[in-house]
Amino acid sequence: MSNTNRGMSVPQAKALAADPTIAPGVMVRLANAYPETWEVLLANPSTYPELRGWLKKSIDDAASGSSQSSSETTSRRASKKTSPSKSTRRKRRLVRTKTAFSRSFVAIVLASVMVGGLVYAREQVRISQPEPGIISTIDIQAYDQDQAPAWRYALSGDADSDCAKYGVTTFSQGLAILLVQNDVTKEECRDAEEPMDSTLTMLDLQTGTEKWRIDIAKELPWTKKWQKQLIEIPGLDVVMVKFVNVNGPDAGDDNATTDEDDPDRKWKTIVPYNALNGKITDVVIAGSDAQPTMQTPVLEVSGIPGNSSEILVMTNGSESDFRYSRFEAKQPTDPLWHLESDLQPIEGNPLVGNAFVLGREQEDTPVAIDIDTGLNVEWNGRAGGQLLNIKGNHVQVFSDCDASTVSNEDCQGGREGKETTLYGIDAVGNEKWSDSATGFAVSRDDSYRIQRTSQELDHLFVLNGENNHDLSLLDPDTGVAQWTLPIEAYEFVISRFGNSQFVPIYFAKENEDETSTFSLLNTQGPQLGTEIPIAGDTERVDGASIFTGYLVDDPDREVYIADIESGEAPSVDSVDSTPADEGEPEGESEEGSEDEVRTCVRGIVLLSGSESWSRQCNGKQSIVKVAGYWLFFDKTSGSKELTPLAIMEVID
Repeated sequence: MSNTNRGMSVPQAKALAADPTIAPGVMVRLANAYPETWEVLLANPSTYPELRGWLKKSIDDAASGSSQSSSETTSRRASKKTSPSKSTRRKRRLVRTKTAFSRSFVAIVLASVMVGGLVYAREQVRISQPEPGIISTIDIQAYDQDQAPAWRYALSGDADSDCAKYGVTTFSQGLAILLVQNDVTKEECRDAEEPMDSTLTMLDLQTGTEKWRIDIAKELPWTKKWQKQLIEIPGLDVVMVKFVNVNGPDAGDDNATTDEDDPDRKWKTIVPYNALNGKITDVVIAGSDAQPTMQTPVLEVSGIPGNSSEILVMTNGSESDFRYSRFEAKQPTDPLWHLESDLQPIEGNPLVGNAFVLGREQEDTPVAIDIDTGLNVEWNGRAGGQLLNIKGNHVQVFSDCDASTVSNEDCQGGREGKETTLYGIDAVGNEKWSDSATGFAVSRDDSYRIQRTSQELDHLFVLNGENNHDLSLLDPDTGVAQWTLPIEAYEFVISRFGNSQFVPIYFAKENEDETSTFSLLNTQGPQLGTEIPIAGDTERVDGASIFTGYLVDDPDREVYIADIESGEAPSVDSVDSTPADEGEPEGESEEGSEDEVRTCVRGIVLLSGSESWSRQCNGKQSIVKVAGYWLFFDKTSGSKELTPLAIMEVID
């Protein structure tokens, strides 16, 4: 049986449905997406009463012909029939995920250097009604490089031009947003007599066809010399693009400059596009032919958990340093509320329940804003540090490490360690527990995504002991170590992206500058799997489905990560070149060669660590994961196209 864009085959779904250890939220997901699993779920002794009743009725309805078979109808019914009781909702209230605002958490949300998982089951009980915005990675258990792809999509823009810059991000399962723009940071591109068009496209990854495509400058002429950045907010019902005037004056300065190293000094604005047709949804913005209606040097945008139509926005204030506002996403010129403050959000994930916490510096007096009303609410916690949401539990960490990086390396502290203090806090900031360590690391489940859990972490590790090599997994609710495991490697880095059970760890030997092997840590053991050789820091497990991990060799990974850590979606073609030489400006690299050959992606069987298939690439080819699909990006011989990695038949 072939896979579908539901994320796995029916036999795989049935096997998961029969597992008595899976979480209630996973059961609901299976019931909604796979009607074929209803009988199996009903026979599972762990199926909870509300879902069991819904399953019985749905099976009876299907037998009598009164129910529809589509997943959409199933999902709608499950939403009404499987809502938990009031007592269940109270118990689960703390596990509902929160949102992020700071650049450090944008890095965690957007990073493509990620690992998916062996199972979809979450260790924490979720709410038992279906969630919007589910993104599941398709499972590729076998692959033939000689097999013709299901489709080919020719990218717009001059195939031989150095001015074409590409970006891609997820909108929903199987739907990607593709941005092709003229690279206005280059003088020859910006001032060309006939500059290339910048376009925005919604692409169906099942068929390779366009849902719509627009010429950005035809809609808004002032955007021709503004840089475009895709904003990814899972579950949002509009497509959001940030525009940065990289060639205009700095804020408060009449001198025009181009300064990519200090983007916060440049004017910015946002534009919402209708997901159905690509039209601008805000009539005020749509009518701004000469210049944007809103310009500000500080501009950060975040989604709201469980809300597909509204956003939180941070900009400069008029009377204070910053303004915080809530908007309908389709109309970001008319705030529902706004509040000004001289305080910045706490690093990490500053949303605790409905409270958005301000007070980044330790000498600040922190305050909290109710995101529903814009009014101040009770907050008894500390200022400074980093706020983390671990399975619905909130932890504040104080450590001298860079919270904006996409890697755990700095916060782990190496062999010397870094002084680290952790506090578990409740919904109003009161301390529940405290702990000290010489380093910490976090990881999240990326095997599938839903809107409500897209900004929630799954694991909190601390490090102690000789050479900082004793690794412990903390219970985020109590602060108690669930286990401690000595790591024997000379140096190691814990991946920030795993799943509810497995987290990759990368190892380096003494006197080596880069990691040379990795292993999967079974957090339920704990147990380390077989070490697998890798090509260095350029090769990482960038995603996984239920059974397969995808080990990607990305020669330009540093540039890719730099995009993420700056708060923007990474460029699709940032990986088609060799790493920058020492002394080159950051973010620049030499073009790769068609004569260079490397294994650009390997399928790894997660249970055994063995390689099941591989794909060869040259220096102008790369792999990217988006909207649940793996795409092959090819610039060979001046041809620019996207194709999907071929999906083979799965044996029942």
